[in-house]
Amino acid sequence: MGTSHEKEDKSIKDVETRPIKPILGLALLILTAMTFWEVIEWINDEPRLTPKRQEELKKQIEEIEDAEQYALKSEISGWYDCYHCPSGKIFLTAFSVWKYGVTRKGEKVRYSKDFLGKGRLRYEIQFRGDYAQCLIEEKRKLFHYPLLPENLLRPDSLKLVLPPGNLQVR
Repeated sequence: MGTSHEKEDKSIKDVETRPIKPILGLALLILTAMTFWEVIEWINDEPRLTPKRQEELKKQIEEIEDAEQYALKSEISGWYDCYHCPSGKIFLTAFSVWKYGVTRKGEKVRYSKDFLGKGRLRYEIQFRGDYAQCLIEEKRKLFHYPLLPENLLRPDSLKLVLPPGNLQVR
């Protein structure tokens, strides 16, 4: 039982929103087409990837084929962050494993010198191969971490299931 005023307000809202929908639709269509044309070019009536897209594909495949499994190790004996220790810190002797990981980008892209320096950590490549092989190697190292002599030497209350810098087994 609305008044004529309420009906007028409703019809004004309908009129105001109608032109916006086609404009948004057209903008979305143009954006999609522009994105599509950055991916495909037509040569002799045949669709092909643009050189830019081909180069991106090549780069990503190379990254998958060329990965490394690494360890971050303590440079000196001392207290280090421990992501799963109740105190948040753990004492590591020099050259102990702080973290295992995998990267397709290499040390310089994965970790800054500042991060490694402040953390008193060094980056050590332990295995090179394709990305899947490196992930398998990382899993092996993570699951065998409890058996490392550096971990077994700790009192039972301080033994770790994972290295101090690994949050979880991915």
